[in-house]
Amino acid sequence: MRYQAVIFDLFGTLVNTWSGKACDQVLEEVAHVLNAPVDGTKQQWFSVLNWLTSEHTDYTEKRVKILCDNLGVAPSPSQLHKATQIWLDFVLDALKPRSDTLATLHSLKANHKIGVISDCAGDIPELWPRTQFPVLFDTVVFSCVAGLKKPDPQIYALATTQLGVQPQHCLFIGDGGSHELTGATKYGMKAVKIAVPGEDAEDARAIQREDWPHTISSLSEVLAMVNSRQAAEQQPIC
Repeated sequence: MRYQAVIFDLFGTLVNTWSGKACDQVLEEVAHVLNAPVDGTKQQWFSVLNWLTSEHTDYTEKRVKILCDNLGVAPSPSQLHKATQIWLDFVLDALKPRSDTLATLHSLKANHKIGVISDCAGDIPELWPRTQFPVLFDTVVFSCVAGLKKPDPQIYALATTQLGVQPQHCLFIGDGGSHELTGATKYGMKAVKIAVPGEDAEDARAIQREDWPHTISSLSEVLAMVNSRQAAEQQPIC
């Protein structure tokens, strides 16, 4: 059965894995700008706003303000702005495509619908329009906007509905975080894990990846998968 669509995870798939070490360094910088305790900043940063929130306009500035209130610090407007920009610059840099991402997406788009499902906080949709990605995708589902997270079948259903395809006609590619591959399979999609050689799994922030029998080592391999299936279906029966 020919694939009509390919849906991708974001971090660890289209872009590099979120680095815990780099994140800690940036939060130290944020703490110094705010005159806030470093340990407290690191501990509270990922809990001060719920990931499942529809708010993403000025999300990061709101996040910084709540952090400061929780830590009992009162930054000046210039400190608040600088801390916000430090984080946004870090996230925007993290959203740079992998070396083979854009070429793969352009090739797929010629004959397939393509989408993204990402478990993320509001800073991702806030910055998404400033990346190279928006023009390439037919649908994008962010957990913070949808109010759903992987592996909830409804988040996959939302993506396939927006693409106008049945799950059995859809290929899902992800690094295996959030039990996303199991979720995609249970929903009826073919799921493939991407594991890029050389990535430091211990540096990935709070990610526990699934073991998976179907694995690729680069995004470009997706093209071979969809093309080989299409070619097999086009062969005449003798």
